[in-house]
Amino acid sequence: MLDEPTNHLDIESIVWLEEFLTTYEGSVVLVSHDKSFLDNVTNRTVEISMGKIHDYKANYSKYLILRKERRETQLAAAKNQQREIEKTPELSEVRVVAAKAKAPEAEPAKAVKPVKAEAGMDAVNAAAKSMQSDAPACNTCGHITIRSGTCYKCLNCGTSMGCS
Repeated sequence: MLDEPTNHLDIESIVWLEEFLTTYEGSVVLVSHDKSFLDNVTNRTVEISMGKIHDYKANYSKYLILRKERRETQLAAAKNQQREIEKTPELSEVRVVAAKAKAPEAEPAKAVKPVKAEAGMDAVNAAAKSMQSDAPACNTCGHITIRSGTCYKCLNCGTSMGCS
């Protein structure tokens, strides 16, 4: 582990350290702000960002290029995904289906009401409450449930009830 190894070295010492590290056969964890030194001695750069580890098989300068490309790719993918969501109504709305609690397998759904996804769980629960009066409340948290096959599923905590 080397933390800022070139900070107090003269040029001759830095050259010696570079030569030593480039011929060293083991692994070294190196932290430095000396970009030239990093480029001369590294062949792998690890970035820890936002709780994720990104491993680049490259020196520091090449890492900067690869990181920029990765971020541009991620941004383009996020923009494409947002465009798809906006184009597809099924993805931009949450459809709440309410069913009667008694005889769920025989009773059809009462209503389908779209709720914008941005509205959040409060709006979903309010919409579901307005469409039903006799669907069971969740045994775990007391929130609204919706029919899912032969079961009821809680909109808040995901608990399934009445499944066989």
